[in-house]
Amino acid sequence: MFPSFVKHFYSTIRSCRLKSSFSTNFSYRQNLVSDLSNVNLIDQTVSLHGWLQYRRMNSFGVLRDHSGLIQFIFPSSMKEERQIFKETSVESCVHIKGILKKRPERDINTNMTLGHLEVSLIKLKLKL
Repeated sequence: MFPSFVKHFYSTIRSCRLKSSFSTNFSYRQNLVSDLSNVNLIDQTVSLHGWLQYRRMNSFGVLRDHSGLIQFIFPSSMKEERQIFKETSVESCVHIKGILKKRPERDINTNMTLGHLEVSLIKLKLKL
């Protein structure tokens, strides 16, 4: 009934708007970006789903969901993922999993609400 690109578009939108209050077999997201301001989550594993807002030097990026922005960084051991990330366009739908860390004092971004935090990646998945 619908062309395949329309079905693909709607399935992508749906996957980026999954519920965040729980994790099921149908949901990648465990947290919203706004949840990360909770001090109890520092040094814990978080899972986020959203859009790539910004990328720089193939070593870090900014993820956006409807609740805010958070920076994520690639550890030096993730060379293959960095290559994939290099070819990823801004506004791509991504899923990240990593450890929430406090940023060093000199690296705090005062222009972002959560500029004092970053996610050190364990896993990066692109939704195409």
